[in-house]
Amino acid sequence: MAQAEHDRAAIVPDEIVGDGVPTFYVSSFNLSGTSNEVVLIGNELSPTWGAEAALQNPTLRPRVMIRLSPHSVKDLVDVLTNFVARYEEAYGELRTDYLLRKASEPR
Repeated sequence: MAQAEHDRAAIVPDEIVGDGVPTFYVSSFNLSGTSNEVVLIGNELSPTWGAEAALQNPTLRPRVMIRLSPHSVKDLVDVLTNFVARYEEAYGELRTDYLLRKASEPR
């Protein structure tokens, strides 16, 4: 996707929703692929409580599946990398549990 196309799409999210495009909240991802297809599954991770409000293992619900070519994935990585860089310039560094765990793993 060209940067100009990306910028136009980002400007009108209300129009996109108004056109009936479903919106999903996802908090984690699973990724798998072959030489000609990549499958990205967006999940919603929810905490659960049992008897007497005891915290249980969270539940993971798949919310959306996106199928892409490896070429589209590479373009998406570039678009997201640029977005995160601009976001961090404006608001500061993003820190996530995933990235902290990844940084602490032995190489």
